[in-house]
Amino acid sequence: MDSATGRSGALPGPAANAGGGEPPLLEVTGVAAGYRREAVVHGISLCVEHGSAALVIGPNGSGKSTFVKAVTGELPLLAGSVRLRGVDVSRWPEERRTAAGVGYVPQVRDVFSGLTVEENLEMGGYRVPRHALREHIGQVVDTFPTLKPLLHRRAGHLSGGQRKLLGVARALVPQPELVILDEPTANLSPRIASTVLDEAVSALCAQGRGVLLIEQRVAVALDRASTVLVLVDGRPRHSGPAAALRGKVDLGHLFFGRDAAPSAERDADPAQVAAEP
Repeated sequence: MDSATGRSGALPGPAANAGGGEPPLLEVTGVAAGYRREAVVHGISLCVEHGSAALVIGPNGSGKSTFVKAVTGELPLLAGSVRLRGVDVSRWPEERRTAAGVGYVPQVRDVFSGLTVEENLEMGGYRVPRHALREHIGQVVDTFPTLKPLLHRRAGHLSGGQRKLLGVARALVPQPELVILDEPTANLSPRIASTVLDEAVSALCAQGRGVLLIEQRVAVALDRASTVLVLVDGRPRHSGPAAALRGKVDLGHLFFGRDAAPSAERDADPAQVAAEP
């Protein structure tokens, strides 16, 4: 076990890629996954580099949640591979991937409402050696200073934005290299959603971590991402630099095609059309 991080499943040193450089933090290649051996997502590939955010968007039922479960190890792969820093972890269970540096913040149930903020952070560090836990928590609070005066408040008494930041902070206590944020702005007001993305994604990237962001608020998320993957019906519809889609007004066309979407969906705000429970 790494004495500083408490990671019993820590990865070996990064293997050089074919070009001689360091491999991506996360590399997903041709992944298919689903339930009862029936694929829901097919042929998905993406990379997340240190210090950058990869955004995944798509309409309801596009397979975003299934894809996340394939990356975290909650679902087995039916095809393709998942690599962390060049190491193939495709057959690793979820617990081992977590120990190797994958942090996951779910859309719901990301904090314990009956515990204080400090107790939630302690729970997030259950893998961290006791002698290092206070230092790790201190670093997380420094990252999200709005939590410092709230340490003794129960999570159930926090605002929606504060709860979400606490959920992200809990995932950071073990010091993961990759953080997966599953629709972190769901049910938040536009102003608070923008603040959460600023404080969470920007802070994580500034620390050199990689972020895999699944988000329903397309416009604000594109401003904070380096790359974007659009999923439609379980398959990639578009993949490339996020800058190429910034300011694009017809995301509904990208999601559905002009003739395929019901009129109510074509007229909807693409940021809301992208939502997936």
